[in-house]
Amino acid sequence: MNTPSVLANGMWANRWNMIWRVTEDRDKRARFVAVHLDECRRWAGAQLRNSKH
Repeated sequence: MNTPSVLANGMWANRWNMIWRVTEDRDKRARFVAVHLDECRRWAGAQLRNSKH
């Protein structure tokens, strides 16, 4: 899967050079970097939970 994915908190995960990068929108700097998309989803879910407190 090379297409961008929208995560739980509305951020984007984009794959580039075998690394997934999480950004606020598709053109901004990465806030989180991971090898697997599942790691990005877990990070996004944690950010969403933290923002609700």
